[in-house]
Amino acid sequence: MPSKRPAEDALRLYQPTIGFLVNRLQHAILHEAYYLIEAGVASAADIDHAARRLLAPRMCLNGLIQQKDISGLKIHADAQRSIVPALFHNGVPSPMLQAMVARGQTGLNAGKGFYDWSGADPERERVRISHALTALLAFLDTLDSEPARAQALRPAHESVAILARTRYVAMKDSVTRDRSCPASRFHRCIVSAARLARSGCASTVASLMAEADLQGSDGHGVIRLPHYARRIRAGGLSCVPTFACCRSGPAWR
Repeated sequence: MPSKRPAEDALRLYQPTIGFLVNRLQHAILHEAYYLIEAGVASAADIDHAARRLLAPRMCLNGLIQQKDISGLKIHADAQRSIVPALFHNGVPSPMLQAMVARGQTGLNAGKGFYDWSGADPERERVRISHALTALLAFLDTLDSEPARAQALRPAHESVAILARTRYVAMKDSVTRDRSCPASRFHRCIVSAARLARSGCASTVASLMAEADLQGSDGHGVIRLPHYARRIRAGGLSCVPTFACCRSGPAWR
């Protein structure tokens, strides 16, 4: 899903190459992934889980090459000697993928691809993903800020709160209770994606958490998400509460 990004995100290539940069990297990974599926080594869901939880977080923070510098090139070079010869280098498009397309299993629009999309609204699904991507990219921008780097050595729980304040205090011109403001959108994407609130509650929960962050409270807001997730999954909190939010004055001065 494309996202509108500033011109400084443009990539420079120093000689022409088929597929340019992103497509070449993407297809190198996908070609191996398709082979692993076809060979019965892993399922599409297994591969996606590994990509989301293991590869993507490190790539978001340090990219591909810098991450190897950080983890150590000696270990990486040793691993290459044993793994690269075993990779699937055949120079032929995946027969499995070509056959799926020939059968009409073209993905979301067709209702079937590697996943079963029957009953899904393609446009709504793409809008959801686009909003989540926008929120993620905006959050990653905060990690590159000077205040974020300056706090890099703080304990993790302090760093989360500081990053939240760094991002949201910069949005003071936005009205927190306005559900279209960036802070609320960011929280709403997280709350909805994690299924931490249902039956229309996600927007209300997100607005309240965004307001807590804007107020600079370390005890509420985004820092509490992991705790809420654990409580919900353990059955200690209800995802479908009946509640009302009232305000007669500020909680503190």
